[in-house]
Amino acid sequence: MLRIVGSFIISEGLTVADAAARESPGKHLLPSITTMGLPFLSRLRKYGVGTSGVIHVGAHSGQEYPSYQRLGFERQLWIEPQPNLYGRLVENLPKSSMIRTANVACGERAGEAVMNVLENNDGASNSLLKPKLHLEEYPKITPGGTFTVPVARLDDVIASAGFTPTDFSFLVVDVQGYELHVLRGATEILKTIRAAMVEVYLHELYAGCALLPDVDAHMEAAGMIRIGLRIGEHHYGDALYVRRESTSVIQRLRLRFVGPLHR
Repeated sequence: MLRIVGSFIISEGLTVADAAARESPGKHLLPSITTMGLPFLSRLRKYGVGTSGVIHVGAHSGQEYPSYQRLGFERQLWIEPQPNLYGRLVENLPKSSMIRTANVACGERAGEAVMNVLENNDGASNSLLKPKLHLEEYPKITPGGTFTVPVARLDDVIASAGFTPTDFSFLVVDVQGYELHVLRGATEILKTIRAAMVEVYLHELYAGCALLPDVDAHMEAAGMIRIGLRIGEHHYGDALYVRRESTSVIQRLRLRFVGPLHR
């Protein structure tokens, strides 16, 4: 079922052909590809993180779906603001009342924002922030214009999709430098989520993007502690967080003096 909520689309398990009118999606999902890797996520069980549900902000076309299925996440909320990618996302996901999607960007407050297009990367580098060092790190990925997308707070998107924060145990945020803005609009979900994986940056690949210490500080204020970190050669990667109370005193001491595990 397709619903229009405010200025954005919620899809509940059905193909949305008109959302992909600008591009015929076909089946772009590559079944064996995931940006995360099961070993990196499998350590969540060590901290008692269940698989009640997953929220993925910055879904692209749903490449992580096979990994979520293997890990046992049946309830899923996928959020992607770009219309062409959203159409592919809906086509790629199975039709299920437990799997819902939203065609909206997430931020601190509701409204609209300008999406900055970077060509030659299938929309994966597009951001609500302007590119900075990204242009040097990836010289073949070049600016290609802008377009406007609706923005809503993550807490409101969850409610509009017919879910509650306690329906989910795991949050993924992958929005090309805009992660802290998403987290600032996620006050309620951060009170109950058991684990989160957030894309983090060591340098400003996008102008004004939050860096790793900024995200760490925000997550710590929400009662979460970083237990894993993967950084690639281009100065960004994934940070894995769990609730502080899920860790033992020994684990916290190790994290404090040795640091989080890598990969």
